[in-house]
Amino acid sequence: MTAVVFRTLVLVATSLAVDSIAAAPAAAAGGAKLTFTRVSGLQYAGVQATVKVNGKQVAGLWSGASATVDVAPGANVITVDASTYPGSWTQTLNVKPGARYTIEISPHSSGTAMLGLIGVAIEASSKSKQGGAFQMRVVTGR
Repeated sequence: MTAVVFRTLVLVATSLAVDSIAAAPAAAAGGAKLTFTRVSGLQYAGVQATVKVNGKQVAGLWSGASATVDVAPGANVITVDASTYPGSWTQTLNVKPGARYTIEISPHSSGTAMLGLIGVAIEASSKSKQGGAFQMRVVTGR
């Protein structure tokens, strides 16, 4: 039993090391950095904002938290959502080689939010790319 646990730990550690090594050249060869900053506040404070880049989860942000990730230059699809809330906010960012971007994540307040659960259902069923509990905007890009 101990040998099985040890082999499993070695396998996981090796896999993580290989993933890190494989990702390093992309970031070093003209990659860019995205810093996601979630504003502080009480609205949705008990809900984590899940950030994905090109379909891969890169961060889980609580109120007031930040995370920086490396991405390849070119078009990157960024999505933010909350597991307990229907819908998501998605936008495409054309990233320039070597650039740094700051993206602010804040609670999404739309006109349909005033309708409560009915508004949430309407927004979720619309298949909008700008729905969900959170919204984002590019604050800086250089």
